Amino acid sequence: MPAIKKETVEVIAGRFRRLDGGKAHQLTLGMKEEQPAVLGYLLNVGPEAFSQQEREWIIFLGVSIWQIFLHEYPHLPQITQAALDKAAKNTAGLIGYLKDENKDDMRTTMSSVLQDYHQPAVLDYVVQALNVGFGEKTIREINLTVLFFFLKIIIDCFDEATDVKQ
Repeated sequence: MPAIKKETVEVIAGRFRRLDGGKAHQLTLGMKEEQPAVLGYLLNVGPEAFSQQEREWIIFLGVSIWQIFLHEYPHLPQITQAALDKAAKNTAGLIGYLKDENKDDMRTTMSSVLQDYHQPAVLDYVVQALNVGFGEKTIREINLTVLFFFLKIIIDCFDEATDVKQ
């Protein structure tokens, strides 16, 4: 699949910035219907490690990632648990590789990943949103990189699903 354009990401991100709580809840329920494995993944990501605000960020960003892909691919295939597990395993390999790099510098880590990534506009959206959350003190620095990789797994799954469908 061709990379999603930055303009598309900006349109969807703009819609999400203006969402009220009721509409956000409706979108989450829609994801439960259409992408139950992805929503389950988002809801079960490190419940002990993350604050309530951090969990809300990951769900918000996960739903927005789904909407970005859905905007481009209205017949987006359902992501399976097996696809999530495969993407997580691939990401674990990337994390292992990056351990040799400056692992304490989140921006260096994310820049390394963004450099050759197949969906740079979507991943850049995640980076920018996480930085906003960090700036607002709703995301702790210790969790920035972890949240980044959890969300990258979602992007990888949707990207892979659209490649297979083509």
